[in-house]
This record gives sequence, C-alpha cells and structure tokens, in this order.
Amino acid sequence: MPSRHERKLNIDPESLVPVLPKPRELRPFPTTQAVLYKIPNTKIRAVSFSPDGQYFASGSDDHIVRIWEVDTGRCRRQWNVGGVVQHLEWNPSRDMHVVAVAVKQRVFLLSTANISGGDDDIQITNAFLGAAPTSTNAQLQNLAVEAEAIEKELSAKPPPEVEDDDDDDDAEVEKKKHASWHRLEAGTEAGSSVRVIIQHRFTVAKVSWHKKGDYLISLSQSNSAGAAAVLIHQVSKASTQRPMGKNHGQIQAALFHPSKPILFMATKVHVRVYHLVKQGLIKKLLPGCKWISSMTLHPSGDHLLLGTYDRRVIWFDLDLSSMPYKTLKYHGRAVRQVAYHPRYPLMASASDDGCIHIIHSMVYSDLLKNPLIVPLKVIHAHKVSDSLGVLSLAYHPTQPWILSSAADGTIRLFQDIH
Repeated sequence: MPSRHERKLNIDPESLVPVLPKPRELRPFPTTQAVLYKIPNTKIRAVSFSPDGQYFASGSDDHIVRIWEVDTGRCRRQWNVGGVVQHLEWNPSRDMHVVAVAVKQRVFLLSTANISGGDDDIQITNAFLGAAPTSTNAQLQNLAVEAEAIEKELSAKPPPEVEDDDDDDDAEVEKKKHASWHRLEAGTEAGSSVRVIIQHRFTVAKVSWHKKGDYLISLSQSNSAGAAAVLIHQVSKASTQRPMGKNHGQIQAALFHPSKPILFMATKVHVRVYHLVKQGLIKKLLPGCKWISSMTLHPSGDHLLLGTYDRRVIWFDLDLSSMPYKTLKYHGRAVRQVAYHPRYPLMASASDDGCIHIIHSMVYSDLLKNPLIVPLKVIHAHKVSDSLGVLSLAYHPTQPWILSSAADGTIRLFQDIH
C-alpha cells in the first residue's frame, strides 16, 4: 500500500493569545490608597461625588448622610434622616447643589449650596427646590405616621395590580397614590438643608438623576409584581409620573440615557429599553444571568455594563446586538457595583469578595473597531463583614480616581500614585 504523508501543523500557542498593551502603558488609573475615611460600626451603602469633585456624600446604616471634603478627609456636614440610607446620588448639574437620598418610603432632596457653592448657588438651588407645594410642620411630622400606616396596609394585603392606561385622570390618580411632595421652608432649621421630601407608597431602593439635573428616577421595590416600581420626578415642577403602565418582573435598576429620551430598566434577568417620547419598547437585552445587581451606562450612551449576583460583569454594545458583547467572570463572590469613568477609558467592578477590579475600556468612534478591554489592577483593600464586601463605587468626575465604600465601615479613595 502507498504510504500516507500527514502534514503536521506547528503552531505556537502564544500566537493564539491576543497581544495586549501592558498596564503601565495605559496610565493613568487608580493604583494606591490615598485617603481613608472611617465610620465605625456601620455599613456604608452609597457614595457619590459632587460635579466639581471637591466633595462627596455618603449614606450608611447609622441613618446619617455625611458630606466630606475629598482632599482633607474632613466631614463638613451630617444629617440624621431617620432610617437606613439605601442609596444616594449627587445632582450632576453644577448649578444645582442637591443630593437625593432614598430612605424607607421617602426621597429626601438635601441642599448643599451652603457647603459646596456660593451666594448665587444658594439662590439658584433654592429656586430650583422651591417649586413644590409648601407643607406645614404638622404635615411633615405626620409623614412618619403615614409611612407606618402604609407598611401595615401592605403587610395585611398586597396592593392590586395596575393595568396600562394612558388616560390623564388615571395618571393623576396614580401620581397621588404613589408619591406626594412636601417642602420645608429654607428659613427653618431643618429646611436649610432638607428642602423636599417625596413620600412614596413603597420602600425606595435606588435613585438616579438625569444628566441635566431636573429629572430624577426613584426605584421602589414591593412584594407585588404588578405594583408601581419606577417613578420619574421633575423637580422644577414638583411633578411625578409613571413612565410604564405595568412592570414585567422586579425592577433592579433604572437609568436615563445621557443624551436621548431613552430609559433603561433592568429586572433580574433582562434589560428593557424604552423610548420615553413614543412610550414604546425599543429592544430587550438578554444577558443570560440569574440576577442583575447593578447597571451603568458609558458616557457615549452606546455601551451598557451590568453587574450580577452570580459573579459576572456583562458588557453590551447597544448598536451591535441584544446579546452580550463580553461576559467577564473574575470575581469570587457577588458583584455589587459597576462603574464607567465619565472621561477616562476606565471601568471598575466591586464585589462581596472585598476586591475592586480596575479595567481599561477604550471605546472607539470607528464602529468597525471593537472596544479594547484590558485588566489593569486588582485592589484588595476592604475587609468582608457579615458576608458583605464593597457596596458602592464612584469615579471622580475629572481625575483618574475611584472612591469605594464597604460593609467594614470605611470609605477609601484610590489615586494614580506611581
């Protein structure tokens, strides 16, 4: 029989691995802890920078909202809001010195103009927050009683499902049913900072501002799948509206598009993208995960990042597909928070394993060129407490710095220190 000559391929395994830049070639990015802020014996659930980056706000389980100076680490002001601070976010507009805080069934709008602004800023902020109907002190004192009554009502029987309806009368009923506005006068002791209280029917879990600073999303979570979960508030007009008639699943996060009238709503297993003007569904993103924990948008608005409780970080290219562009699995425990830097090509993720991963994430204007994703730094700084690690992340608005808060009662600022 004739001999068979088999051609053997000699392939170098290293040639199959893509060539990535070295981390030192991709500076700047946060590398070293620069400032440590301590709040003993509490879990710090949320941090948020002011638009100029000179201050940041923190909210914790000890019922206190604090304003800190970034450089000195000094606590400038604190308020006891009467409950665990679930989430907070600083208004992104430089003209509006306001922090939105989610506590129980309320959203507090705190004025920080006397801390982070001048006389003109105080007047602009007071005018911005002064549109809500004025409430008397007796009405404000009764808010806590009303909240307890709502809790008892909900525990006795679940609220009925609300069907889709675009009638103005029904919308007004829904507005009164799910949120009411109360304003404190600027001259009173409490009103000099706590200016507006938005009372909800359900517990508010998260808040999120629009980039221009007038609209605010409040995300309330209830035991009823058909109950209202996402409300949009326009602060300048003291009005509340419900964008979608019926929610398809328990909402975990909601965000505005930075430049288009588009709303992103994430349930446990998918993300729905709605057009706010046309009041219709644009697309449905399918991440293929078990439970979404957090969501953030790239400053361009074309890329979406998800963190999940099943230890994944999922990247979507919104112009490419409804399926994930990348699924990253490098955390040992649940991912609590993901974040994009507003200016630098950086993203980060935080987990209950106590680690923060800093990743280079360059997005190109050429649609035919894929984003460049390169791991840069793993920061082991926070301790795990009660099975919880890092609970919140926030990138500095102008510098390549990152701020993290955790269940160990510490807030840490990491800077690019060579």
